[in-house]
Amino acid sequence: MTLTNNTTVVLIFDVDVKKEDILYKNIEILEKDSKVKQIVCIPQVKNFEDELMKACKIKKITDLTASSTEREFKSDFIKMNNLCSKLLKYNFDIAKMWNSDSWEGFDRIHNESFKIKITPQGRG
Repeated sequence: MTLTNNTTVVLIFDVDVKKEDILYKNIEILEKDSKVKQIVCIPQVKNFEDELMKACKIKKITDLTASSTEREFKSDFIKMNNLCSKLLKYNFDIAKMWNSDSWEGFDRIHNESFKIKITPQGRG
């Protein structure tokens, strides 16, 4: 991967997959790269749909995409071309996304999701 100077690397990792050694090794490699300004680690404690449900004011995940079924949600989500407006419509709050500190393993990693901010233009 090619990085530019002062790159912030965001690592979102699934805590269900117990591969701490791989994560720690990747962090070590990134820390040695002179172009990396900072590394932000965010554990994904729940699945993506659960995290979105927590961060938006919706009753079911399909409300966000108007999908017929939950099974169709991810593919419909990926295809959305009005994602930012949909998230705003449902009061998306980035501070509620991936903010849990309750997971086992990865004991040297702290949740740093608070470092991610979204501006009104959709960029942090």
